[in-house]
Amino acid sequence: MSENAKRNYCLKIPKTPYFVQVIVNLVPEEELVQTIKAVHEKCFSDEVPEVEEDIESFLSRSTFCHELTDCIWILLWRSQKCKDELLGLATAVPYTSSLYGFNLGVIPSERGRGFGRRMMHQAQIEALRAGFHLISATVDISKHNLVKYYQKLGAQVVNTNAFGSTAPTTCRIENKFTEDEVILTILKSDAIILKSFQRRKTKRLFKTSIFV
Repeated sequence: MSENAKRNYCLKIPKTPYFVQVIVNLVPEEELVQTIKAVHEKCFSDEVPEVEEDIESFLSRSTFCHELTDCIWILLWRSQKCKDELLGLATAVPYTSSLYGFNLGVIPSERGRGFGRRMMHQAQIEALRAGFHLISATVDISKHNLVKYYQKLGAQVVNTNAFGSTAPTTCRIENKFTEDEVILTILKSDAIILKSFQRRKTKRLFKTSIFV
């Protein structure tokens, strides 16, 4: 990974209480990891082990045994009343020719507002910083809605991972992009999130005015 990619930083989504945080070299002892673990379990409830796992086991599972020093974490937060709330996360690692994504999830109560799209586009920025114009991932082929979601974001299915007569269980997806395309898509993502925030704020104010 290039030195430019080895930076931790936050980006405010204009005119909203949301911000995107990018972390490299996550420290397992940090309190932040406990928050990440709790949100990961909300996002991927079907993957939570029956037996409670410790932080080390969680990090190994969620990064598919990759070194933490190689992984990039993209976190989406809401800052409200002096308290930050983690709403979603994505993780990835640079491979030889692409940035490979492990997870992309938003907590159920905040889905459909453009947060997943925004984190995906931030991952594209990290890919460009690492010298790639490609993001790849492996998806459970039975999760049709998830495959369609990634396709909506510009990804293409390039491999169904079939072996002989064995029916495929996963597919490989790839998303190619240019720097100019990423800039435009981030601007669009921010606009979608702003519109959703304003709509929710207006609805909340309207309810307040009715029940005063």
